[in-house]
Amino acid sequence: PPRRVIIGSPNTMRTGSHGTTVALLASDDVGYARQRGGLDFGKTATMPAASFVRRFVASAVILAGLALLFLADPARYIVPPTSENSGNADAGETGAKVLPPLPQPALPHLITFTHDAPSVKFFIIGDWGSGNYAQWETANAFTAFAETARPSFIVSTGDQFYPFGVDSIEDDKFNTVFESVYSAPSLQVPWYIILGNHDCYGSIAAYEGYGSVDKRWTMPHRYYAVRHTYQGFTALVVHIDACLFVCAHGNNYRCDDRLKAASGTEQQFQDHLSWVKRVLSESDADWKFVVGHWPVYSYLGNGPTRELIETLGPLLIEHDVHAYFHGHDHSLQHTVLKDKTFPQFIGSGAGGYNLHPVLKDEADPLLNAGTTNLFAKPQFGFVEAVLSKDTLQLTYRGAAGGKAPALYETTIPRVSRD
Repeated sequence: PPRRVIIGSPNTMRTGSHGTTVALLASDDVGYARQRGGLDFGKTATMPAASFVRRFVASAVILAGLALLFLADPARYIVPPTSENSGNADAGETGAKVLPPLPQPALPHLITFTHDAPSVKFFIIGDWGSGNYAQWETANAFTAFAETARPSFIVSTGDQFYPFGVDSIEDDKFNTVFESVYSAPSLQVPWYIILGNHDCYGSIAAYEGYGSVDKRWTMPHRYYAVRHTYQGFTALVVHIDACLFVCAHGNNYRCDDRLKAASGTEQQFQDHLSWVKRVLSESDADWKFVVGHWPVYSYLGNGPTRELIETLGPLLIEHDVHAYFHGHDHSLQHTVLKDKTFPQFIGSGAGGYNLHPVLKDEADPLLNAGTTNLFAKPQFGFVEAVLSKDTLQLTYRGAAGGKAPALYETTIPRVSRD
C-alpha cells in the first residue's frame, strides 16, 4: 500500500511511481539518501549534524554575498519603472514612484454651526469675574441692553474668576459669579469662553468641563475654533490660550512662577502654535477673528505684549485675520496698524474688575510702535458687534445706572482697502 517518505524538509511534493507521496529534496538530502541505499519507503532518514551545519553555513555565506552585492550597487538590482508602474509623470528623472500624501486627520477642537440668517449680533465682554459691585453694575446694563438687542452669542475675553480661577466644576464661583449674575433670558445663549491669566491659576479642566453643567458655557478645550455659516458668508472665530503664548513660552512680567507652572509647558505651546497655524491656513472663511486674553497692542493697563507681537502678530497678518478681540486691560480700546487695514485690535476688558486708567509702570509703550490708537476709555462696559457679509459694525457701550450708552462706533470692512 502507498506509504509516505519523510527525508529532510520538503519544498514541494509529488506522487511517486508506486502511488506514494515523495518529497522533492535538496541535493544534499538526495545524496545522503543515496548513501543510505536509496529511498526506503516506510522509514525516516536522519541527517547527521555535520551535514546540517555545512548546509546552514553555506546558505549564510550566499545570503551575505547577495546582500553585499546589493549594497554596493542597489540601483542595479531595482526594477526600473515602466509605463505600467511609474505612476506619476512628475516623478523626475529617477523614475521613482511618487505616492500621494497621506490625508491629514480632521482638525481637532473645531465646532461648526449653520445659521439661517443674513447677519449676526454678538457681545464682547471680558474681565468680569470679580463678584463685586462693579461686576453687578455692569451686568445690569449688559442685561438691560441684551433684552432689546438680543445677541446670538457672547464672546468672553477671559478672567472669568478672580483672583485664582476655580478649583473644580463644583466650585461655587460658577454659581455666584456667572449663573446668578447673568441669569436673564436674553443671556441664555452660548458664551464662548477663553482662559485669562487669573483663570490659569485654577483648574483648566473645570473650565473645559463646566459645559456639562451649564449648556451656555462653551469651552470644549483650552483652545478651540468655531466656524459659523450664515446666508452668503462664513466666519471663523479662533479662541486661543494666551497663557501658553505668554507664560508657558514667554516671560511676561505678569507671569510669576506659580502662573508659569500652571500655564503649561513649552511643548504644549508648540502644539498650540501648530494648531493655530493650521486652523488659520486651512480656513476659507470670509471673515477670520482671533480671541485671546492678553492684548497684542494696548495703550492702557498692562500695555502691549511682546510675546504676542513676536509670535501671534505675524500670523494674524499672514492669514488675513480681520480682528483680534482681547481683554486683560480693564478698559475699552480700538487700535489699528498704521500701514495695514487688518488686523484691528478690539479691547473689551471692562466687565467688572478695577479699571486701568493709565499704563502700568512695567509696561513698555515703545512696543506700540507702528500702531495708532483710535479709542481708549477706562470705563466699565462691553462691545456690541453686528456682522454681515461685507462689514463688522462695532459699538463700544458704557455700563452705568442700568443703561448702556454708545461711547464709540466704528465699521471694519471685509475687503481690505490697502
